[in-house]
Amino acid sequence: MENLRQYSNATQINEILGKSLTITDAEINSASQLIDDYTALFLPTSLLGKAVAVSKTFATGATFADGSVTLPSGSWSKNHFKFQVIEILEDGEHYGKRFPILSSDGDTLTIKSGLGITGELACRTYQLGKYPMRRDLDRGFKTIPMEIAQAVAYQVEFDKANLKKRGKTTKKSESIGTSYSYTNADGSDDTIENRIAPKARDIIDALGFNIQTIS
Repeated sequence: MENLRQYSNATQINEILGKSLTITDAEINSASQLIDDYTALFLPTSLLGKAVAVSKTFATGATFADGSVTLPSGSWSKNHFKFQVIEILEDGEHYGKRFPILSSDGDTLTIKSGLGITGELACRTYQLGKYPMRRDLDRGFKTIPMEIAQAVAYQVEFDKANLKKRGKTTKKSESIGTSYSYTNADGSDDTIENRIAPKARDIIDALGFNIQTIS
């Protein structure tokens, strides 16, 4: 699995933590998703500063080659598609696969090489995560706020420290309906507040990204 949101990477996480942990992309993806889950959903209509870019669908197909994708039409600024993913919509063996866009230059996207996908395929591009926000764009340059990279690092550390403990906890009850939830034998609930790392929560709270605002 690829590092889809690209909020951070193993090297940066270890630098932030001052450690030498073995960190997989799957662990980074899980931690990044929890950061997103704790972040409020800022809609583009009234919350422009914290909204994200809309998706683009290329129904006529984009041309996939090893390590690159050429879009069928349009002209975009350098790295317009950075921090987004590309998802294949064409029926077939690659349907639904998603890959992070590492960089872009005009209509050419750079993706990881060695994926074994070639030819013209219908696809769409979109920002999977809630970062970068529009406020993180400066003169065409996109950046992931350092605070978010730090939050991901603390979440990875927290998840690694608590993985075995979570696996040993038994369920007391569970509810399956329009939404799934459960209560552990120790009385704790499966909530985002219980799953988010305290240090990561403090960072997002301090930024004001955990609640809806208009600024």
